[in-house]
Amino acid sequence: MLDITNGNITYGLLRDINKTKLLVLDPSEISDSNGTLIELDQNGTQISSNAGSWGKLTVDSYPTLILNPTNSSYRQETVFVLDGSNIKFAQYQAAGEIYSHVLLNKDAKNELYHSLSPNPKIEAQLNNGYTYLSLPSSNLLCDEDVQLIYTNCDKNNTLESVFGVNSNISLVLKYGRDWLYWNNDANANPAYTISKYSTLNPLDGVLVKSSAQTSVLLPFDEDSLIVNDYRNLFLEGWILVSNNEVQTVAQVSSALQAQGKSLVYILLLRDDVWHIYAPTNDSAVDSAIPRLNTINRYESYWVYFN
Repeated sequence: MLDITNGNITYGLLRDINKTKLLVLDPSEISDSNGTLIELDQNGTQISSNAGSWGKLTVDSYPTLILNPTNSSYRQETVFVLDGSNIKFAQYQAAGEIYSHVLLNKDAKNELYHSLSPNPKIEAQLNNGYTYLSLPSSNLLCDEDVQLIYTNCDKNNTLESVFGVNSNISLVLKYGRDWLYWNNDANANPAYTISKYSTLNPLDGVLVKSSAQTSVLLPFDEDSLIVNDYRNLFLEGWILVSNNEVQTVAQVSSALQAQGKSLVYILLLRDDVWHIYAPTNDSAVDSAIPRLNTINRYESYWVYFN
């Protein structure tokens, strides 16, 4: 169950079990006490003008909407209880059982969610060796020394509290024009030829070195959907980046073009297999290497541009 805006249809709807089709109310019938359901595909194209029926009732002073789809791929006898313009409650039948849900708008959901889990985390698995990670957050993850200096630092988490508490983790690397590292040592290691950083951006790709298979709890913001716009790039070269939203390789290419850059390669390690996108010289790439079409949410990947 979700909301959709399709032309002038902006009413509650029901999605089928396969999540490819939608039921909506005909806006011309909204003032009536009953009507027919319209079926759309996921692109908003109408499939059927008579996909079932709906009716209105009043239950405990709340207006209630009952949907009866004709197609069995939809939840049957679905009931929505309305509170103003919001859906307060929903109920449907499946295999003779009645399932109920309390539905909230985004702001109400966030208020409840953060009251129960004010500092949510998501667990990421680390290999014995190197693992690519992405920071599923909307804030900078900062070293304790600078956490109070920068206003957009995560106030609940630091690099120390996320990575420093795991003794297996020796390095947390990122790459822009050069390699940079972070570790839990108070001072930079003079033996390293690369510099130590103090902030990690959710759009930075991350490479973590661990001495054993282990896990790490990362700060998690479900609603963070930020993506790279590739501003302030150097002339050409490789960068290691990440996204908090699914993107196609074509969208990455367009974002680079908007900054006057051309995409040459995208490389991504997924399930221990390298994938590639090479828009300008695909024929020169080994055919055994899987081609990349989509970058998933919370994946780190390499981009070469010029």
